[in-house]
Amino acid sequence: MNKSILFVLTLFLINTISYFSGSNVIYASRSILMNSFMAKSTYVSKAVPVEESPRSRDYKIPEDESENTSYRSDRTTPYIDLNTSSDTEIIPWKGPKLVVIDPGHGGYDPGAVDKGLVEKEINLDVSLRVYSILKKSGVLVLLTRKDDSFSEPRERIDFANKKEAALFVSIHSNWMRDTSLHGTMTLYYPSQRLRAGYLNEIDYATGIQQELMNGIGTSDRGIIDRPNLTVLKHAKMPSVLIELGFMSNPSDAVQLSSDDFRQKSAEGIAKGIIKALNKIDPPK
Repeated sequence: MNKSILFVLTLFLINTISYFSGSNVIYASRSILMNSFMAKSTYVSKAVPVEESPRSRDYKIPEDESENTSYRSDRTTPYIDLNTSSDTEIIPWKGPKLVVIDPGHGGYDPGAVDKGLVEKEINLDVSLRVYSILKKSGVLVLLTRKDDSFSEPRERIDFANKKEAALFVSIHSNWMRDTSLHGTMTLYYPSQRLRAGYLNEIDYATGIQQELMNGIGTSDRGIIDRPNLTVLKHAKMPSVLIELGFMSNPSDAVQLSSDDFRQKSAEGIAKGIIKALNKIDPPK
């Protein structure tokens, strides 16, 4: 059988199973298959068109966690006083206070697609706004992508590690089959107890979430420990992944499509980053 035909049939099967099962493993398999085919095939010359159907994703609340669990939509995580929360040795920060912003997904990986919204476009729009605000504030900042291009999650965090960034933030939008789920959350990975000077990742995540909640009208889902995300667990600096809202929820989707909401989200993220940068130095 022609390899191109075999690829199309396999991809169709994976997409079909993924849609009805909501499996993260299947979604990952689809991405791996697509990467392999695009790397080897001489027939692919353009990005794969965005499909107008949502799918299960790697960055989200697991499928088996519903409104009846600790992840119900009105959930908030108590903010934490971190002055004595970590016994990690504090080493004064000597490098540049570089911030790396990562607009999630991109290129042939659209992320979630629902209600006329495409996640990669939202992520890039908000990220560019954050980048602009930080630049105008005199912050040293870089982006993992400035356009509709794709790179693997490991490549994104490796870029930040090689640049010896002080902070990393990945910006995303959420999706779930349960359309009642809504709100904004900031994910972190505290197991490594990473610091940039006097700042650690829980303090960083807390500040970001607080500033977002001060400026946008979504439900506060708090900060959540997520140990299985590549851009968090392979970081060498405090890093967070922000889920701005649920594209699958009608109310959140309206906000995510709003220019005003995106600007306020960017302003909140930028304020949280600037607050974090100020905490890197010893308290005066």
